[in-house]
Amino acid sequence: MKTAKQTKVCKGCGGEFNREMFAKSSTSTAGNPTYTGWCKSCFVRRRSSIHKERVAKAASELGIELKCSRCGYNTCLSALDFHHCDDTTKEKGIGSMRGSSYESILREMKKCVILCKNCHVEIHSKE
Repeated sequence: MKTAKQTKVCKGCGGEFNREMFAKSSTSTAGNPTYTGWCKSCFVRRRSSIHKERVAKAASELGIELKCSRCGYNTCLSALDFHHCDDTTKEKGIGSMRGSSYESILREMKKCVILCKNCHVEIHSKE
């Protein structure tokens, strides 16, 4: 009987790790877990990067400038939030939509304005 190799090399960082350090794939073979080609750390970074690219593309497609709609801040994209103008229409936060379809991200973004973290906190502190 052939045994599975206990280590893998990450496609992202090139490090060799025990396979349990790799992100699990959504598919499995005969009940045995399969793993992606990326260690968990690289997998999270890669998925986050892909999500940011998709959000930026969607914002561009919708004609949304990536700056605070209240004060104009645009120095650091990580300091910007999507604020749902009407919470009753919110299905999901944009940041939690990693892995969601591009169309669903577009649909959710149409319900939002972009605010910097400071303005976002100020708006919610008044509620």
